[in-house]
Amino acid sequence: MRINYVIVFVSEMKRSVLFYRDILGLPLKFESPE
Repeated sequence: MRINYVIVFVSEMKRSVLFYRDILGLPLKFESPE
């Protein structure tokens, strides 16, 4: 079984990116401009 994508709604985007990318090691596939 393979998961293609996951959408997570968060209140603090920068903090969440640091957690999922740097701590969990998940790749960042898309980042919208602020």
